[in-house]
Amino acid sequence: MIQKLGKINRKKRGMRYVLEDIDGKSVELPAKEFDLLALLIGNQGKTLKKEYLFGTVWGSDTESEMQTLHVHINRLRQKLGDEPKNAKRLLTVWGVGYKFV
Repeated sequence: MIQKLGKINRKKRGMRYVLEDIDGKSVELPAKEFDLLALLIGNQGKTLKKEYLFGTVWGSDTESEMQTLHVHINRLRQKLGDEPKNAKRLLTVWGVGYKFV
């Protein structure tokens, strides 16, 4: 579980990425989870619409469904140590999308 996000180091290990926090703890993320987190962190403080996140990470020609986004958000929250019902970092903006604070 990542406690503090400072500089995020991205190391590719096979098909996964390793995310390191400022305390040296690390967590492995599949490529899509990493892409999603990078997009959210790159737009920190901004609410990004679900459709934008989904289209950017999975593309418009995908066979995946919007539920895929929700599953990946929940997995990221677990790995970041964020409680879904009391999220502090990866927030749900109801009816709109998500934002990273």
